[in-house]
Amino acid sequence: MGGIATLRTRTEQRKSGKEWRIDYFICSNKNSNRGNCNNKQIRADYIEEQIKKELKKELEKITYSKEELKDIFRNSKIKVKEEIHKLEIKLKSNKKELELVDKMLEEIYQDKVNKVIRQEDFEKFYSKKIEEKTKISNKIKVLEYEVKKQKEELEKVDMNKILKQTEEILSLKNITKEIYEKLIEKIEFDSDKNIFVKFKFEK
Repeated sequence: MGGIATLRTRTEQRKSGKEWRIDYFICSNKNSNRGNCNNKQIRADYIEEQIKKELKKELEKITYSKEELKDIFRNSKIKVKEEIHKLEIKLKSNKKELELVDKMLEEIYQDKVNKVIRQEDFEKFYSKKIEEKTKISNKIKVLEYEVKKQKEELEKVDMNKILKQTEEILSLKNITKEIYEKLIEKIEFDSDKNIFVKFKFEK
């Protein structure tokens, strides 16, 4: 082990006219002649087969029932709703602050019109409040975006879809490249074509 595997593809034209294709990995050192490497090339489908065997061993340790998965789902929704509630409280508080600042801006302006304060004092106070208003307005925009995003995520979550995806993963059916990338940290193989898989969820 130790080398980095490079994915390559070999294609041949068959007598029937059909194109034969195979994907395989080769050590980057051997591929570039930059160093010694005893590892032979290894077919990508063979690696995937071995990964599935290792993944099956790990997944067999997981024994969630449908009811347990539903409980996890419900708890997740509760947490998201709690987060939305916290964001909405902050949003409400900031909107009240904004109303107060707007009110103070109006009062400062009226003081200027009524000549209660000098022009230079008006400019100083007004400028300070405008700066404060800008900061609060920006906070409100961020909070509104977060609330919208959380609500959209909540609406997209489908319990039946989650159960189906979970069942597919546990049964090793229809596993996509994206799922492999989320589950696997690295894959190594030696000169005897032994596959070593490091999963991200392993301790």
